[in-house]
Amino acid sequence: MDPSLYQAITSGDLNSFNNLIRNNPSKLLQVTADQENTILHVAAKLEVLQIAERVIGLCPPLLHKPNFNGDSPLHIAARLGRVRMCRLLINCANLLEVEVEKELLRMQNLDHDTALHDAVRNGHFETVRLLIQQDSQLTRVINKAGESPLFLAVDRRSYEISQHILQAAPAVCSFKGRNSMNVLHAAIIRSNFMHEVIRRCPFATSERDIGGWIPLHYAAYSGYSEVVELMLHHDISLAHVKDQKGKAVVHISAKAGRRNVIRMLIETCPDTFELLDDRGRTALHIAAEKGRIRVLRILLNNPILEYLINARDKNGNTPFHLAASRGHLTILRVLATDGRVDKAAINNAGLTALDIVESSTPPKNYLKARITRILIKRGSLPSMEQRAIVRNTKQKAIEAQEQGQSQKVESKAQPEESKSQRDVKEKGKYNLVVSTIIASITFSAICNLPGGNYSDSKDNHQIGKAILSDDKNFKSFIISNSTAFGLAFTSILLHFLASVLAKRRVYLYARLINIAFVSNYISAFVILSAYIAGLRAVLPKSLADDTLTQSAVGLLVLCFLSCLLYVGSELRYISYALSQLLQEFTSFSNPLYHSSEKDDFFLQYLVSLEAVIVRRGINKIQRHPLWSMMQFSVPEMTLCLIQTSMWKLKSKEKKKNSKSHSLIMFGERELIPMDVEQS
Repeated sequence: MDPSLYQAITSGDLNSFNNLIRNNPSKLLQVTADQENTILHVAAKLEVLQIAERVIGLCPPLLHKPNFNGDSPLHIAARLGRVRMCRLLINCANLLEVEVEKELLRMQNLDHDTALHDAVRNGHFETVRLLIQQDSQLTRVINKAGESPLFLAVDRRSYEISQHILQAAPAVCSFKGRNSMNVLHAAIIRSNFMHEVIRRCPFATSERDIGGWIPLHYAAYSGYSEVVELMLHHDISLAHVKDQKGKAVVHISAKAGRRNVIRMLIETCPDTFELLDDRGRTALHIAAEKGRIRVLRILLNNPILEYLINARDKNGNTPFHLAASRGHLTILRVLATDGRVDKAAINNAGLTALDIVESSTPPKNYLKARITRILIKRGSLPSMEQRAIVRNTKQKAIEAQEQGQSQKVESKAQPEESKSQRDVKEKGKYNLVVSTIIASITFSAICNLPGGNYSDSKDNHQIGKAILSDDKNFKSFIISNSTAFGLAFTSILLHFLASVLAKRRVYLYARLINIAFVSNYISAFVILSAYIAGLRAVLPKSLADDTLTQSAVGLLVLCFLSCLLYVGSELRYISYALSQLLQEFTSFSNPLYHSSEKDDFFLQYLVSLEAVIVRRGINKIQRHPLWSMMQFSVPEMTLCLIQTSMWKLKSKEKKKNSKSHSLIMFGERELIPMDVEQS
């Protein structure tokens, strides 16, 4: 496009525009680069009414001339909310012919958007009202994405536009949306615009999207209990509608942890809790698997849903099995303490909840140990199938020993440390060095106080006392310095205690190291506070109140608050760690005296012996001095230990026999390998 022509249009200079066109009429057909906008597109974009009217008078076909994206000048004006320009373009088209006006209004770009789509998408209410007034049939046009103007309005939360479309064109407007959704789907997701939509289009409540979800499913997943209640009041049968995975509204709300929706469903339609998904699971199964403890408590506390507690899915798993497979400690504790739960229930793979915990691999060994202790304490036992596997394993080990196939191993062999254990110990070493440095700094600060000491005084009682003892900044220095020393000394003490527990309680050792790290972290900032207080004590008042010092204090507060963010995640372990420490030292002289200490004592050796079994073999580990003691005292742990270790051993030795290695699958998780005889 000629730059002088473009400049005349953008500046609104009608005289210059007329002169340029008079000298060269072909300039009317010029377009811009790339976008291919005509001079009417440019005039519509800037709402230059006089030039636009002049252009239409000279070349009417430019009304329908599209640009590179298929947009007409009316598209551009509607998208930008140019109401006067839209009215001018429509009136000019109407002067030509009525059909020309309709053709202009219903023109679609490459995305099949009309001017109404663009106006609704950008929230231009006056433009929308003008376009619908000229042609109400525009409300039924669907774009390339499957979106109607009403769907776009609801999706963009343009309530005023949505209300106007429903009132101005109730009989012709379309309710369709993208991905097979409709207006009600968008209304539930985006707003509280449901009453009007349900009243205008009641059929939309049962329409499915591409995943098989109806609007009720979206409401339940989002936690809109009022909307769920409204839709069920409209049609109670919607509660039984399932998606492509067989999940009804109870499954979806349980998966999302929506307590308010669950309570409402219990009151409105309790029969829906009997519904099963494609895997044969109830809402209680879903809550246990996803770790929704609050939903699970609601279901357990309702007597009419007691039949769900021991319900089995297609794999024979109860909610107790699913919680064990996911390692949800809180849910396992709740279910284990409930007397109605069948703790010896066996799934189709022949596994109990305890078998699943022992065969799984949680991210932290101490978490697995805690779960195991809870289940054993509450009466959960390995299945008979697992006991049989252990007996067969022991028998084969004895036979192998008789044939001379075993290798000698020292009874005091130590298991290899894992990478995580090495990392924790390395962290502890550096942390101990930092603790020692901080303790040394704070101790030396007491010997060299800010301002010095009295060396010559008339009062002998003042000799050696701090000169600034009455200064408030000096007092702050003493408090901060003493606090930092106490934290550093606490960290050193925790390292000493952790070294005692390094081999007996690995998980507690790691926790103590983390607490010591937090103690050092706090003491570092307290030292900064002591430094600032000491600096203010020795400087003149004018310098003490300097902006730099005040900024340092603000930085200290900010750093301390950031420290608390980390400390908050560790506080819940401190009380447990201290109680375990007390228990450890009360029974340190005779760890086998009490049964609870005995179980913990054996548990730590189970972790060590498992590595020895994998490395040396079951026949050699029987020579370990603790082997017979464990078989007698904690047989459940011993059975699970052998089971989870021997498949690794046999895979390592690559025995050539007629057995095939198979895996028992639990849902989508691989739980435990077993050796199954070929039939």
